[in-house]
Amino acid sequence: MTSKLTGFYTPAFPDLRNQAKAAYDARLGQGVTTGQGPVSAMPYIDGMLAFGAYGYMNYVAAQTMVLYATGENLDGHGFTYGVPRQPAARASGSVTFTGLTGAALDAGLIVKSASGVQYQVKDGVTLVAGQANATITAIDPGAAGNLAAGSNLTLVSPVAGVDPTCNVGADGLAGGADAEQDGRAGIREFYRGRILDRIRKPPQGGAGYDYEAWAREVPGVTRVWVSPREMGAGTVTVRFMMDVVRADQGGIPQAGDVAIMQDYLDERRPVNADVFAVAPIGVPLDLTVTGLDPDTPAVRQQIAAEFADMLYRRAVPGGNIGLDWIGEAVSVAAGENRHRLTSPTDDIDHTTGQIAIPGVITYD
Repeated sequence: MTSKLTGFYTPAFPDLRNQAKAAYDARLGQGVTTGQGPVSAMPYIDGMLAFGAYGYMNYVAAQTMVLYATGENLDGHGFTYGVPRQPAARASGSVTFTGLTGAALDAGLIVKSASGVQYQVKDGVTLVAGQANATITAIDPGAAGNLAAGSNLTLVSPVAGVDPTCNVGADGLAGGADAEQDGRAGIREFYRGRILDRIRKPPQGGAGYDYEAWAREVPGVTRVWVSPREMGAGTVTVRFMMDVVRADQGGIPQAGDVAIMQDYLDERRPVNADVFAVAPIGVPLDLTVTGLDPDTPAVRQQIAAEFADMLYRRAVPGGNIGLDWIGEAVSVAAGENRHRLTSPTDDIDHTTGQIAIPGVITYD
């Protein structure tokens, strides 16, 4: 086969084995590789060794390019261009404890969520008028630490005078993210995409794509849109999505995520610019599919995945979703043979700040 990276022809294993066999026969005599002797096995061994060597050379060639590099080799390209991989990050936020006035909670106390994720109280607090707000941080990094406002947490060990449960504050618990994925070229690029953007768009000290690059440095951020002067002269509006971390909200950042982004951008913006971090307004896009053939759980799952991927690639704040894009997403789903899309019946328009997110797919 021919390598897609270099155009160099990599022989298949049978060809390498036959080349080795011909070499043994030429040097040791015709027919020496036939029969049951030890020499008869040598073409197979040599062929396997050569095939492995060719494969390793192809691997090394791939790792020299950002487009194909993986793992620590991609990290090396990122280091070269000053684009480190987003590390796993811990979620944090405010919770409210209730109980008897004067009761105290010490720093380091542990609370846990219904799913078992544990958090540590950062600073000790004393209840005043029967309640106190405390900042907590997830013990382990990862997206599992993010929680919506109003969620309940439970003290691992009881504290005298303090109710066993506490409530997450209005901004939720935010900032938790898993380590950034490599991504794959052309689809959801994540870390690879940030390195490619850095190469294609060198920093300019405040250009629109600089804000995009800064925003994508925040753990968990996957997509960014920058709108200059949307809120007046000298302003920059930055909208962003967190498609993995906030998948259960359609990728829409929550209040705590926006606050983290605002702080991060404020540290990097030019002094003469007013920057506003804003969460897009998610508008679920529902579908009705009739006459799906074959109508199986596997095909439905593939349709949902293709539909979500189409929105990831096509949806932008204030943009339009073409009816043909939706039909194409259903049609390319693995296993789908025929269908009829009965809703929506026309392109979908969105106003400023709105963005399409996956809704409910109904099958008739």
